[in-house]
Amino acid sequence: TRCTPATTPPRTAVGAGLRAAGQLLREPALRRLLLLTWIPAALFCSVAALATPYAHGRGQDVGMLLAAAALGTIAAEWLGIRAGLARRPHLVLPVALVTGFALLGYGAHPAVWVAVLLNLFGALGGAIGQWVDAALVDQLPEGVRGLLFALQGGLLMAVQGAGIAVAGALAEVVPPH
Repeated sequence: TRCTPATTPPRTAVGAGLRAAGQLLREPALRRLLLLTWIPAALFCSVAALATPYAHGRGQDVGMLLAAAALGTIAAEWLGIRAGLARRPHLVLPVALVTGFALLGYGAHPAVWVAVLLNLFGALGGAIGQWVDAALVDQLPEGVRGLLFALQGGLLMAVQGAGIAVAGALAEVVPPH
């Protein structure tokens, strides 16, 4: 007998994973949450990518800029824990925007100390990750959580790389120093 497409077993685990990922990405609520993870990460990686050419263009060491970003990331995690559950939905957009403003700040060719502050505050967008993860867990049945978090993590790395590439291309047109 011939199997119908609906009952045909997947040929490979990769194919099954891609189909499941496609189904997850077709869900508007999940897609919005995933974008809230990916967009601030891409923006922040863009800021970090600009730190080295910015510092070297000014004859400075990049260490303070990168240290500020690390400190901002730690602060973001702490703030993410401290923000009450009821306040988190109201803070998502402002926290995401802070990350974008840091990137825009580099376009103004700031003084080094301002760039350090931009990196520090730009990293605060990392607080969103905790909030989104909690919302994803709340919205998904246990059986698909692993797949969704694998998809989230894999595409997170891809958008971070894309953010760095875009920042590098823009830095060729508008040097960050």
